[in-house]
Amino acid sequence: MPASAQTVSVSRGKTAIEHDLREYTPNNVDPSMSIYNAVLINELGGKSLAEYTNEYMKPYIEEYNAKQRRSDRMKSYDYAADYIEEQNNMQKSRQNYTAGQLAYEYVIQFGDHQTMDVNEVVKKPKLRKEVHAMFEEFIQSYQSSYPHMRIILATVHMDEPKGTPHMHILVQPIGEGYKQGLSHQVSLTKALACDGFERSEKKGDRLSMTRWQDDIKDNIMEPILVRHKYARAYKDGEKQHMPVAMYKRAMAEKDAIVEDAKVEAEQIVEKAREEVEELEEEKDYLINGNGKDSAYDMPFEDWSIADLKCEKEFLINGDPDFSGDIFRGVSELEEKHSELRADIKDLEQAKEEKTAEVASVEDRYSKMWDEYEALRDGYKDKDGKHILGYNELVQRHKELLQDPARLLETEEGQQVLEEAKEEIVETVQKNLVSNMLGFIKREIFDTLKEWLVEPIYKAINEMMRGHWFQLNDNDKKILTGAIDRTVDRLVDKLDIGSKIEENVCENMPSENQIEQEVQRIYRGRGR
Repeated sequence: MPASAQTVSVSRGKTAIEHDLREYTPNNVDPSMSIYNAVLINELGGKSLAEYTNEYMKPYIEEYNAKQRRSDRMKSYDYAADYIEEQNNMQKSRQNYTAGQLAYEYVIQFGDHQTMDVNEVVKKPKLRKEVHAMFEEFIQSYQSSYPHMRIILATVHMDEPKGTPHMHILVQPIGEGYKQGLSHQVSLTKALACDGFERSEKKGDRLSMTRWQDDIKDNIMEPILVRHKYARAYKDGEKQHMPVAMYKRAMAEKDAIVEDAKVEAEQIVEKAREEVEELEEEKDYLINGNGKDSAYDMPFEDWSIADLKCEKEFLINGDPDFSGDIFRGVSELEEKHSELRADIKDLEQAKEEKTAEVASVEDRYSKMWDEYEALRDGYKDKDGKHILGYNELVQRHKELLQDPARLLETEEGQQVLEEAKEEIVETVQKNLVSNMLGFIKREIFDTLKEWLVEPIYKAINEMMRGHWFQLNDNDKKILTGAIDRTVDRLVDKLDIGSKIEENVCENMPSENQIEQEVQRIYRGRGR
């Protein structure tokens, strides 16, 4: 039977999700006992810790990005990678700094190998059920007491023969209420503060991590022992005399005792590391603010040195890559001011040039207007002779058209008469030559068609009588076309056109006859 008094322990260990879920079998495990293990919480659901963190933080990243007006202040959705990179950079730049983690693993244990032997527990169903119930009660009380130190994985192990039933809990600390950056962030110090374990400024006070672990043992684990009728034993309390039988048993199991001692030593070292980490985190916050987040929404008096440097750089150099509202820095505004002054000077010079150009255009327009009026109304040349203007020419043209005889007496009329004579002679010649040549071609074609084509049609049809082949209209058309082309070549060969043209020129009307015809035409136009 387990001892009536049991110790309680909350020790921090290394994060080992595969170990906790028994995805492989460690050397200190008896596989036949693994059936008594239990998974009480598993929010990972097969996802990696980074994937789970990114999914959990996505709403807070979206909330933050929606409020930003500058592109360089937008947050990446790979929160886990950014957080780890930031922590690693801090560790490199600061001596003795312990980088933060996405989650922390703790081992919860009632009793030790002497007072709560796992081999004894698994052999007794009632005792085994009681131990499981104690761990389940722990989960319920823990979740209601520490909502910011969130358990995302809880596994009970009862398959380590040299150990004690224990539970691994993977805790992800989520702080909230930040004045800058995301409203919720992974932070051990901030999450503890949100659950009531603020960092104390008093010298000699225990750190928040120590007070939190003590609170778990005092207000959660000890009441569970009492409900299950166990008293709480203290490892650092008064030593009592050990019975001989128990001494012999302890000596036989010295390996297990040594292992428990190592675990306790690691707990002490880990606790010290946690205290150093908390102090380093607080120091870094005072110097740099909350990592690489800007202090845009933070009161001025709460800005860190890094925030002030960032804002100074922003005010001097502006935000050239921002695609929304334009924000120019002092340097850019001064440069823009110089450019605008140069532009104003160039514009003033351009204005003077344009003014001179307008005056020149106005002068040219005035001269053109004078020339237009002279062309319209007439003017005198250098000898004083009056030159008719456009309006006078139009009036004179109207008068001449009303009197064709007078028109022929003018210089313009005589020129028109000469041109008309030449045009009439040329037209008459062309018409006569064309008509005579056409007449000759028709005569030759008709004669050949009558004397040659028709007899050929008849001869071919006579020859083909009794056969299937007969001349059709298309065949006759082809033959007729060939005769027509033959006539054209015959006329060209005989140079009949030139001979006709010579004959026509010899028989043209006299100039008097042509002049009479022109006057007749003009008189007809006048009417």
